[in-house]
Amino acid sequence: MNTLFKSISSMVAVTVVASALLPSGGANAQPGPPAHVPIVSAASLVPEPFQFGTSSTGFSGTGTEINIVTVPAGKLLVVEYASVTIHGIGSGGLSSVTLQTGAVSGSAVYNQLACNQIGSGSYACAGPTKQYVLAGERLTFSFATSADIGGSFRFFVSGYYAHSP
Repeated sequence: MNTLFKSISSMVAVTVVASALLPSGGANAQPGPPAHVPIVSAASLVPEPFQFGTSSTGFSGTGTEINIVTVPAGKLLVVEYASVTIHGIGSGGLSSVTLQTGAVSGSAVYNQLACNQIGSGSYACAGPTKQYVLAGERLTFSFATSADIGGSFRFFVSGYYAHSP
């Protein structure tokens, strides 16, 4: 009698658990993930390459600032590398070379690029970086010099867009 009771109670427990796990609660339920598991296309998980380059045959004053991109909705921009060469700065030198990420208005994150002087008034700045720019935020490049004489530059940045929920 005791063995029969254990068998019947086990069958009832398995039926109750199976009914709770199936969406319609029965044997005719369609297979699929539970409602709380998001379904994402594998194609949306593949990184989308990003690169931007620009040059100027002349800037005036003590530097320049370039708005590179505002990240579109549903994306995250991961910046991996940046480089710039700047010529004609003069004896005053280079004050800073910056990649700025952040809100169009509000807080921002600054990343200084390492620079080497490669000639009289010329600098090469480059390096790997890991900067994350959220949807709606802007990536900006800027540099400043100590002398107000102007010059020319070439700038390049690369990375990738990732899917952002």
